[in-house]
Amino acid sequence: MILLIEPDLLVRKQLCDLLPRERIIGIGTMPQTLEMLCRFQKRLKLMIVNVHRLKEMTARQTLFKLCDKLCIMPPPGLCVYQKSDAKVKAELEAGPHSYRFVLYDESDEEFPDRYITTAREIYPEIIADLQSARDAWAKKDNLEPLIDPRKWLEEAGFAEVAEKIDLAEKEKRVINLIPIIERNFIKAGTEPSPAQEYKKDYYELKGKYDTLLEYVRELIDFVKK
Repeated sequence: MILLIEPDLLVRKQLCDLLPRERIIGIGTMPQTLEMLCRFQKRLKLMIVNVHRLKEMTARQTLFKLCDKLCIMPPPGLCVYQKSDAKVKAELEAGPHSYRFVLYDESDEEFPDRYITTAREIYPEIIADLQSARDAWAKKDNLEPLIDPRKWLEEAGFAEVAEKIDLAEKEKRVINLIPIIERNFIKAGTEPSPAQEYKKDYYELKGKYDTLLEYVRELIDFVKK
């Protein structure tokens, strides 16, 4: 399993597309990185990381402190940098930890070869096909940036997603209450139902609410991803 830490969604997708047969977890922030380390621990065989994210993780030894607490070795790292990142790269190279570096250059037709070759030197069991990677790299101009689902929802007119989900939940609960209210209180000339009927209605409503709540939670988790 490979952990790919790259804040630029388009770059992240391009790097993933060069290794389509590998299981890659693509993320963009340090908190997400720490979460994945806790979740997968020894299953992570390689960490492909943006040079700025690597500097952020190592500046206060956050990465290494977490690995110490988990009693694991930090995943071996392949650091991806661009020409404008030369200073940051030099700082990391001068540090106490050893990393391999690969220059990301969209105009470089040889990038897939260098990327996969360097990755194999760190992680020999990596599943990669150079020709497929070259083909994917040649088609990169046709790629569209990955869209953050939350941003897409906003652009599609679904702003304030969480608020609207909460509103939909409340509306559903009100709709479910209507037949119960009608059955128990609005019938002309009748008294409210006995306690047993209320108990039955309560559990019926609770079951519907629990089902809806689980759906809403899954929807919120999907949107966050």
